[in-house]
Amino acid sequence: MHATIDVRFELSIDDDKTLPLATLAEAVTDQNLEAVLLESLV
Repeated sequence: MHATIDVRFELSIDDDKTLPLATLAEAVTDQNLEAVLLESLV
C-alpha cells in the first residue's frame, strides 16, 4: 500500500520572534490535525 497526502498550511511569525518546534507541534495537536490527517488516510 502506498498513500500520498498533500497538506498545505500557512504560518506567519513576526520577523523578530522565534518559534520552538515543540510549540508548533503542540499547536498542531491542539487543532486535532493529526486526527484529520489520519481520517483522510483511512
